Order: sequence, then structure tokens, then C-alpha cells
Amino acid sequence: MSIIKKDGSRVEVAPAEDIVSSTRDALKDELLQLIDEGAVHVIIDLQNVKKIDSSGLSVFIAAYNTLKNKEGVLELINVNETIKKLLTLTRLDRYVAIVSN
Repeated sequence: MSIIKKDGSRVEVAPAEDIVSSTRDALKDELLQLIDEGAVHVIIDLQNVKKIDSSGLSVFIAAYNTLKNKEGVLELINVNETIKKLLTLTRLDRYVAIVSN
């Protein structure tokens, strides 16, 4: 379950746990529903996320692709160094904005 803050078409989502294969579907469903409801600026706060696996990365890709079709933006905030390295290694940092704290 995530904490969700809405402000018009801007939405901040803070997952309460790691984004791995056992949790990714719930987060993906939340994000896609928010985008379907009109969110075009989605911020994912990773403060409580310590680990992301490959299936977790697919959540970011799905959200990015859906937002791109709506000329939207996906940002990640409070990204720890381990996750930042993973995003760089997989080159997702070229598509998803990583906002420094």
C-alpha cells in the first residue's frame, strides 16, 4: 500500500515497501489508475524503498511509457545510492528523472 498525495494533475506516490516481484503488481495498478484518472506529473518517493528488482523496474517502465503517450513526466525522489546505481546501470536514468534531495 502506498501513500498518495494528489494536487490536480500532479500526484506523489510513496510506496511503503520494496518494489519486488511480490509487490510490483499493486504499485503498477495504483500508478496506471492514477494516470488514467488524469495524472500527468507523477512523482514516486522512494524513501521507504531499499530494494528494487527487475520486475520492480518494469513498473517504472510501464508508468513512463503510459505518461509519455500523454506528454507526462515521471520523477523519482529520495533515491538511495544502490537504487540510483541500478537505474544508471540499466540506463533508466535517461528516461526517468531522478530528483536530488
